[in-house]
Amino acid sequence: WSRTQSAIGEDVLGRIQSTRVAIVGCGRLGSRLAEDLVFGFGLKDIILLDGDRLEHSNKGEVSTLLVNGDVGEHKVDVLARSLQQEAPWARPEPRSIMLTPGESEAIDAIRTADLLFCATDTLPSRLVAGWIATSMGIPHFDLGVGALRERGRRDDLVIGADCRLVVGTDEPRCVLCFGGGLGGAATLQEALQ
Repeated sequence: WSRTQSAIGEDVLGRIQSTRVAIVGCGRLGSRLAEDLVFGFGLKDIILLDGDRLEHSNKGEVSTLLVNGDVGEHKVDVLARSLQQEAPWARPEPRSIMLTPGESEAIDAIRTADLLFCATDTLPSRLVAGWIATSMGIPHFDLGVGALRERGRRDDLVIGADCRLVVGTDEPRCVLCFGGGLGGAATLQEALQ
């Protein structure tokens, strides 16, 4: 990590490496994020949360660390195993669970993190992740990428990315409070339907 260290300094790199990170969603975006944090910065402690299994349709879209997994395996198990094999300093903790309101195992895992990255593709899980993080005072990034077509138009493909960093709020809030959302949802009730 000599180039990274020379760019950001030894102290900052050391703080990054000792940060305990939770990633919710280990598909296309989350798996590559885990790979970049571990290999690019030397991150050691990483909690991986995702209840999805590896499918034929997503093997070409995820980190190369997931490509060697068998279809039907939990993404987090394949990712954790690959990280341990390729990065002996890393201590990934896979949690094969979906992030839903009241899911105590997920809440307990996130509670131990210093920083949360939410990389899911569903608004309800993004809302829950944001609520948990703000209620526990954990800074979190709400991330998203996508290719969308305007309704009724076949020739108008829009490719985009979305990122929000949420820190230090006075009260628990969801990602909608910060201007986020999927599919045009404007309220929490609408998003959860």
